[in-house]
Amino acid sequence: MNIAPFKTEIVTLSPSDLVSDSSQASKHLQGIRLRKPNSSSKKSSVLDEAYDEFCRLREAGDAVDPDEFCARYSKVQSSLARLIEAHRFLEDNSHLLGDSVPEAWPQSGEEFAGFSLLGELGQGAFARVFQAKEPALGNRLVALKISPEASNEAAILGRINHPHIVPVYSVREEPITGLAAVCMPYLGSATLSHVLDRVRAEGVRLPAARASIILEAIREPGSESAPTPVAVAPAGVPPVANVYRRSTYVDGIRWIATRLAEALAFIHEKGICHRDLKPSNVLMKPDGTPMLLDFNLSSDETLTETKIGGTPLYMAPEQMRGLDKKQKQNPPKPDGRSDLFSLGVILYEVLTGKHPFGPIPLKLSSAEMRKHLGERQTHGFRPIRELNPAVDKTFARAIERCLALDVAARPQTAARFVKMLKRSNTPAQRVVRALVRHPRTVAATSLLLMTVAGAGAYQVATAPPKEESQYNLAKEAYDNAHYKQAVYHLDEALKADPNKALAYWLRARAYQQMGEYNRQSFDRAIDDFQRYGRLAPNGPGPANAEIGYCHLRLDRDDYALLFFDDAKKSGFSSPEMANDAGLLESKKKSDVGYANATKWFEEALRQEPNSTVVHYNFAKLIRRKVLLVQQRKDRESQLALAEKGLLHLRKAMESGPVSMVMALDAARFCALAAEARPKEPQWGDAAVTYLYSAMKLGLNPAELRIEASGVFRAIKDKPQFVDICNSQQAVLAVEMKRYVDPVSR
Repeated sequence: MNIAPFKTEIVTLSPSDLVSDSSQASKHLQGIRLRKPNSSSKKSSVLDEAYDEFCRLREAGDAVDPDEFCARYSKVQSSLARLIEAHRFLEDNSHLLGDSVPEAWPQSGEEFAGFSLLGELGQGAFARVFQAKEPALGNRLVALKISPEASNEAAILGRINHPHIVPVYSVREEPITGLAAVCMPYLGSATLSHVLDRVRAEGVRLPAARASIILEAIREPGSESAPTPVAVAPAGVPPVANVYRRSTYVDGIRWIATRLAEALAFIHEKGICHRDLKPSNVLMKPDGTPMLLDFNLSSDETLTETKIGGTPLYMAPEQMRGLDKKQKQNPPKPDGRSDLFSLGVILYEVLTGKHPFGPIPLKLSSAEMRKHLGERQTHGFRPIRELNPAVDKTFARAIERCLALDVAARPQTAARFVKMLKRSNTPAQRVVRALVRHPRTVAATSLLLMTVAGAGAYQVATAPPKEESQYNLAKEAYDNAHYKQAVYHLDEALKADPNKALAYWLRARAYQQMGEYNRQSFDRAIDDFQRYGRLAPNGPGPANAEIGYCHLRLDRDDYALLFFDDAKKSGFSSPEMANDAGLLESKKKSDVGYANATKWFEEALRQEPNSTVVHYNFAKLIRRKVLLVQQRKDRESQLALAEKGLLHLRKAMESGPVSMVMALDAARFCALAAEARPKEPQWGDAAVTYLYSAMKLGLNPAELRIEASGVFRAIKDKPQFVDICNSQQAVLAVEMKRYVDPVSR
């Protein structure tokens, strides 16, 4: 059961599913739409419209790139991605539908099994979930899951009574329709997926976020379809919502993680494994209480039938191996440690905004996705603290243990994982985290104590002659590219005068140069730029710009953008910084990212109209946009964007050396214009001319052969294009450097 608005149960494989009649299934697949909700909320409406557009494009035969399509809807990107993933799974596995799908489902406004159906909360191929009233019990609100047969889910949940697991009230069957209804309390329709959507929208500000954004996410328009009564806490027990109002975001997730791990420990002790943990299967009550739901794929040692399935993005490696056709007759024995792997993936996502083994292209088939994901798992994941330094080491290590590919390397029980989580939240740990969050307060207190205790010694240690001489030696070493020597002298200078701002700036510059061959030096540069920013008489603007650049070089895009934005607010601006920020925004591949990147590039060009690198990067951004427009067959917009992109490329060529990639991109723009204006042959001729230039500069013809049916389809039959594609030249060209230091040296 899942009462999230976009619920699907499509990966539910039982022995009967695997032998179902595929011809019968085909009629259910035609024009399939996984959800037709009765929701008027803004967020649900956006999701519905986006999904309907995807279905229309697919039914019309258009080749839709799911990843690019989802990027256009940033506020519901995660939810839309899951819906499209389910849609594509059904397209790839139509045989799974079988005869289990009824000819007609009950509808909102009807009576069913003694319940009044108020509105549909979600649906999948095999079930519908409704908000309903139960007249026999005072019209209490319930969630009613209707399916062709009473599944094991009801039998399992009937044995469970835990504060963080959605219980079952009753099970009823309708002999006439052959449908069964599982009745559960209605607790709202928000899930951890809403939090994940908010996390990805927050992006750069996540490390500094408060836990209150969790409440905001689950109470946003669209996260609930109707008001829900909120339970009153017993006397002496603080309301759950207070956990979020008084904590950091990381501590809020830690609290959720502990509650979910306790629920898993409870069911594992009873011989039950969930086997389909994912964000949409964690219901979030309006007060922020997490509740496990959807036990449809669960295993129970007291039941004989075992279903195979799950959601690949959250499945443990041993579970994915069980989906292999060669192993379906001998699925892996259910193991609670697989649930811990899935929980680890969820926690990694909500703490960092990224999948530990992603991104996984949605355009892959189910089998391709499992293979791709398996390969990514073997390469490991980026440490959590690299993506979100606000996560303390103990908490991060506990989650990363869950993500071990070797089952034996994970926490061996959920109860053990609970202890690990609680160990990361001892009073001593909380004090340390508070001190880390408020370094200025700690520094001020320490400085005051040092001043009172040893004012005389401090005065002796700040002798100007030594400080000046060491700084001058450091500057000479830096100018001669002897960066380690410069750092040594600057260390000595700062021992003499800890408040010399220029010494911190120069040492940060030295570490920044050393970062070219030792990436850890970038973090040291960040520390020194921060110190400089606190001491600089002209404000922290330049320091924030350089901190952003260091984060950029460390692939911490979100932090880089945050500091570039702070630099701008502090009054600092440079075309180099605007260029770098524009490039980072353009990587988001969404309408918002495109708009923000455009603003940054335009700002850069206002400051430096002839910048080769900015014109080039702007053209790159426009090329991605015009490819999206090409898919929509909006020829007027396609021509306008192609002309705009070509204009920026020509300016880049005029102000700097022409590279192979510039010439190739110019040819692409001309080919796109030729497609938009088929009666204007000059565009096709210009495309070929640019391609000949690209050939001279090292173009690999194999690249053109790949794009012949895409970008170059308007000119693919021109004899000159065919000749270029068939040439034997295969020289790899080096693309120009696109990022630049935001502060002149």
